[in-house]
Amino acid sequence: VAEEEVERAVRRPPEDSPAFFRGALIRKQAGSRVQLRVSWEGAVIGGRLQGQVIRFRRPGTGPDSGGEGFG
Repeated sequence: VAEEEVERAVRRPPEDSPAFFRGALIRKQAGSRVQLRVSWEGAVIGGRLQGQVIRFRRPGTGPDSGGEGFG
């Protein structure tokens, strides 16, 4: 992989990657008073007891790919 491709992926991750969804979620919640906890595997929006859990899919693991669920 060329260094330029790596740099481009860092700045603009592929739209089917967890990095893309992670970044979009952080941008969407920026400035919000809602608690947001994000990890490599997923995120929790809201409080510990009633928060919404979102798991980030790895490319190739979606229902249309024959993969087994979420990463």
